[in-house]
Amino acid sequence: SVALENYFKEHRSSYYWDAPRFKGVVAHCTNKTVAKQLQKILKKTPRERWKDVLEEFSIAHGQDVICEMAIFARGDNSFVDRKIYKGKRVSSLPTHPFTLVLGKKIKGPETLDEAGQKVLVDYRKLLLKQWESVLLATFKSEIGK
Repeated sequence: SVALENYFKEHRSSYYWDAPRFKGVVAHCTNKTVAKQLQKILKKTPRERWKDVLEEFSIAHGQDVICEMAIFARGDNSFVDRKIYKGKRVSSLPTHPFTLVLGKKIKGPETLDEAGQKVLVDYRKLLLKQWESVLLATFKSEIGK
């Protein structure tokens, strides 16, 4: 809903993670040409459209490319750890020796979908408090009379 989306935007900093995460793509390619093509396409494309572009590229290039698009915390993916978090050296995949890691570090979820159920739970708690306040202000209760 619009109200839930607005609530998330107003309280976005409440949903920041303890450590930044990497939002992006890890793509393994069979050759340098495919890797450069994909990199060129993604750099020209807005991030919101990357998923669609990756699906189209994967269909067009079949088994020449293996892609994973996600939000990665440190330790989730060894290729992200190496490139983004300056972790230890990683061996490339034997069948797909050219690896691209493209994206950016983020402090917290950028969209309501990424934030998950916690926002919904917090928003419902807020609505319940507001409703209780209205009820208490509207209906005075007297105990024992």
